[in-house]
Amino acid sequence: MIARNVKENQLVQNLGANLRLHRVKLGLNQTDFGKLMGIGQNAISRMELGTYAPTLHQIYRLSKGLKVPVSALFGFKLNDEIPKTFKAFRLRFSERLRAAREARDLTQVELSELVQMKQPTYSKIETGAKSPHNPDKILSPDLETIRHIARALKIEPTALLFD
Repeated sequence: MIARNVKENQLVQNLGANLRLHRVKLGLNQTDFGKLMGIGQNAISRMELGTYAPTLHQIYRLSKGLKVPVSALFGFKLNDEIPKTFKAFRLRFSERLRAAREARDLTQVELSELVQMKQPTYSKIETGAKSPHNPDKILSPDLETIRHIARALKIEPTALLFD
């Protein structure tokens, strides 16, 4: 099982600060912004405080709703585009993850052991498989899980989120 300490995840902290910055630029309070995003006000508040690690799907929705590239949510000024669809964003994440794993000459089993995650769960994350809890949705790892995987791969987590 992955050890979780969101408060020490600098990626979550950066996202929180930038989320607040972009939300305030739009002139929206947390409640109205949450309604616009389809995310509860409590989750928005916790994201901004850096105590909640949003999922890949929530990151996509924030990027689309704020009309900023994913990189901007983490404080980077890159020329990347806003993802057109979650499917495309998720597919690109899977491609980066697989390429990083293969570049280190690791199998899915070996990486899942390094991350202390069950191999079938890791496989679903890498392939973008359906969630066992909600078959209508693709399994969407949160930033804490992404950080642990990136650490095991000896790369920055942002390398899995954007180019």
